[in-house]
Amino acid sequence: MEIKGYDSMIKGADSYYNSARKAFYKDSKFNTELIFNILTMSIEKYLVGLLMSKGIMPLNHVIKHLLKETEEHFKLDVIIQKHLAKVDDYLYICSLDDFTKKIPSKEEMENIMVAVEQLKVFTHAHTLLESA
Repeated sequence: MEIKGYDSMIKGADSYYNSARKAFYKDSKFNTELIFNILTMSIEKYLVGLLMSKGIMPLNHVIKHLLKETEEHFKLDVIIQKHLAKVDDYLYICSLDDFTKKIPSKEEMENIMVAVEQLKVFTHAHTLLESA
């Protein structure tokens, strides 16, 4: 049984993804770090929305944990898994260590962008929501 609000979670993910995509592929005032952060929000929302659509409330919102939890219920493409699992390498959520900023390269951003597009298609196919 689905958890209410999964559709708005996925629509929010679409909005973040579309904004990041436009900024990445066009001459934008957004820098790579900002685009990456917007993409990260879309990934989180896609994975949470996907799980919610099946009645599962994720235990936390760290990308690697969300991917692991998603894999327990869905079979994600290996490429999606590979590139999205690297996203946490750039994030320092609740780190007690010294803070150092790590920003993905243009090539890594391209890989993440492609993986998020595939995640978007997968999410919409498995929830039967129209893609934005």
